[in-house]
Amino acid sequence: AKDKDNLYMATTFQAHFAEDGPVTIQYQVAAADGAMGSVSKTSETLKPVSDNAAGSVAQPVTGYKLVSWTNEANQVVSTSETFVPARDADGLNFRQTYTAHFAPLDNLSYEVHYLYDGVEDHARADGKDGNAVFGTSIDFSRTETEFNGQNYIFEKTEGPTTVTEVSANNKLYVHYT
Repeated sequence: AKDKDNLYMATTFQAHFAEDGPVTIQYQVAAADGAMGSVSKTSETLKPVSDNAAGSVAQPVTGYKLVSWTNEANQVVSTSETFVPARDADGLNFRQTYTAHFAPLDNLSYEVHYLYDGVEDHARADGKDGNAVFGTSIDFSRTETEFNGQNYIFEKTEGPTTVTEVSANNKLYVHYT
């Protein structure tokens, strides 16, 4: 502004700043893994600077485990069930979708015991130790066989025929008569 002598007068300007609008972070289960687990929280809306993300917890169902959390670029960002996203390089919360990936437990064991008229043949006992996968079939024989000089045919099984989530329970008894 000019005064009456055409001189410029000092002017003061004020700037007002406000935090940008909120961002939403989403948490989901990989489409192919939907029956294997869930997430505790599917989204949260935060202010970019002043709020802190709470994150989400991957919750595998019985017989499954979390493999990883990935970001939208399919990069692994965590292998822990509890995931709290980090801020970006500028220290801001940012919009992103994180995906939990699950898989069957694969460190299980099973035992197969063959019984002939109630007598176990320890030489034919079989199993997998520490590398059986949840939900897969337990291999066992049903073919006619010989034991102690006599012929036997398959009668029945007792116990699980697929690998369960508890190795100690994976004992299959195959009965011949």
